[in-house]
Amino acid sequence: MKIAVVGGGVGGLTCGLELRARGHQVTVLEREPQAGGKVRSERVGEWQIEHGPAGVLDNAPDTTALYKELGLEPLPSSDAARRRFVVRGGKLKEVPDSPPKIVTSGALTLGEKWRILREPKAPGPPSGADESMAEFAKRRFGESLAAHLIEPVASGVFAGDYTRLSMRSAFPMIAELEREHGSVIRGLHAMEQARKAEGRPRVPARLTSLAGGMGALPEALGRALGDALRTGVIADAITKWGQGWVVQTPGGPIEADRLVLALPPDEAARLLQPVDAAMADAYAAIPVNSMAAISLGYPRAQVAHALDGFGFLVPRVEKQRLLGALWMTSTFPEAAIAPREHVMLRCMVGGSLDPEAAQLPDAELLTVARDGLRAILNVTAEPAFTHVVRWKRAIAQYVVGHAGRVATIEERGEPMGLYSTGAALRGVGVNDVIREGKALAARMDVG
Repeated sequence: MKIAVVGGGVGGLTCGLELRARGHQVTVLEREPQAGGKVRSERVGEWQIEHGPAGVLDNAPDTTALYKELGLEPLPSSDAARRRFVVRGGKLKEVPDSPPKIVTSGALTLGEKWRILREPKAPGPPSGADESMAEFAKRRFGESLAAHLIEPVASGVFAGDYTRLSMRSAFPMIAELEREHGSVIRGLHAMEQARKAEGRPRVPARLTSLAGGMGALPEALGRALGDALRTGVIADAITKWGQGWVVQTPGGPIEADRLVLALPPDEAARLLQPVDAAMADAYAAIPVNSMAAISLGYPRAQVAHALDGFGFLVPRVEKQRLLGALWMTSTFPEAAIAPREHVMLRCMVGGSLDPEAAQLPDAELLTVARDGLRAILNVTAEPAFTHVVRWKRAIAQYVVGHAGRVATIEERGEPMGLYSTGAALRGVGVNDVIREGKALAARMDVG
């Protein structure tokens, strides 16, 4: 079967490679000169820049299998990178990652700790409701904990507005714990009891990268696809043709028996509008925010903080424009991220609640980042290195009603041989798009 995949991000590349392994004739089209979407690494002298995700957790079987297939060896993060921080009252507080740490945590007030203990008694969700993350968090944990600890999670994963994000779609595992056990705490306890009963060791997931950065992943996928990957090719239109499809490109039409769209929502909507307005509208209703990542390098001696963790997030109640910062050199000390005796901090600005920030001039973005680091880490020195990356279309937002939009896209498209995958649907992380790309290929193979 001839299959065309429009979109050469990691999801489209993974789906295309899996389809080819299943014996199909595959063509993957990517409009940019370089495949991989936002997963890209750049070398600037002795500094290594990540344009998109800093790494992936090592607890995803599909990613592990793909790495093995591609001959990629994960680069583990430091033990210190398990520590995550949140800003509270202008100060860094370590986020507790276990029940004992909740009791002693300085990140939580006594009232918030009590509310966590009482979470099993919280009321259940409204019948059939697709709650926002904020509604879920306030119902189960209270207003204060929601604002100071749970809201930044939405910022860290989606750079989103937690009053709009669908809990069911954005954090399905947590929503499922409540559905199955009537409580998040009881659900986590049940998972722990099951682990003990099965004799499985407790092995917390570890963040990993790759030698040369995460950009090594799409590079390896591209090599594996060979001439099945065509970069610099714009899909101008798609047309149903008999039982198959035609993708119109400046270089001529590409015919296929089946078609996969692995695109940002607005691009998918553009192509679908003449084909199926309902599918196009469903895609168009998936917002995508904008972001800027500002990497700052300093001589180690000029940063007094130990940087003994992954980084920090800033709740909106702190009134800071900085969303957070990753301590890149502390997270991956074995990687050649910075010159010797230097550190790199990667600051995030923009997102759904500050959409204009990503379009600020470089000088203003650097001021935002430096002001934030000065206030939170007391870094007053001039950086030795700066680098700005902007994403006009950064992260798809799974706002309330998202599951219905995904259902519309799949239920209308798949019967006519038109399939969808990628970060717009069921997970914005690298592990998510790899899992979904492989699952779609398996589903298409059966169909």
